Amino acid sequence: MTDPNHHIDTYEFSADGAGLFAMGPLVSWRQALEPGDYVPGNAVHAWFTRVPVARWGRQWVATGGMRLRYRRHLDAGTSVVVTAEHTDGIVLTMRDRHDQTVYAEAVATVAATAPEVDMAQWPPTTLYSAKAPPTAEGLAGLRLGDIHFTFDADRDLPPDGWLPDAAWWNEQRCANPAWLSGGINLLLSQNIAFVDGWTHAGTTVQSLRPIEHQSAIALRGQVARLFAGGRHQFADVEVLVVANGEPSLLMTHTIVYAPDRRLVH
Repeated sequence: MTDPNHHIDTYEFSADGAGLFAMGPLVSWRQALEPGDYVPGNAVHAWFTRVPVARWGRQWVATGGMRLRYRRHLDAGTSVVVTAEHTDGIVLTMRDRHDQTVYAEAVATVAATAPEVDMAQWPPTTLYSAKAPPTAEGLAGLRLGDIHFTFDADRDLPPDGWLPDAAWWNEQRCANPAWLSGGINLLLSQNIAFVDGWTHAGTTVQSLRPIEHQSAIALRGQVARLFAGGRHQFADVEVLVVANGEPSLLMTHTIVYAPDRRLVH
């Protein structure tokens, strides 16, 4: 039987210009990247959100999710093609327009209701006086110190034209999950004493409710898992986004905290 939802959309664009930005709390959307700069994972995340919001609208912000994996380093100025295969969910793939190198993959879904979260499992934690070392011993079971900020739709949403779906987010005046992903980058940098930085390998997002204009935000996080992949050492960092005292979004960042130095140039 033919799936009535099945179809494939294709988007072509260059990873440069107004669509590029370093984003997250305390960072302006207007901070454009230059050709050749590294494109952060949350920028790719933001390019992908156009597809689920076009299909599911505000329901996706309330009960939807996305699982992203970043496969290759992406430089600003690269010509890319994004395909979106629609079935019950949406499978997204970003490839190089010329040689078909896969830079990122994602699956977007939506549910009838959001899962329940036990806030007792996410107690407030004060930032520590010293950051944890980026080692297995330092990270195992680490509960991160909270960070706090306010979501201001007038300040924190992208200007119209900077993203394909920027006008939609500005109309809704709720936080883009990719912007919150930038907040988790800040959470990591304030809790872990990285020497040479870290690599963003993937993100899993589950929305619990829309985060509205002027919401007071707290990020509460913990290192949930350490594991090896090839010659790299990975960590899954689970984060609960609390907005006005209510659990509003769950996000897991998968990072490479100890790369194989033989593969780093």
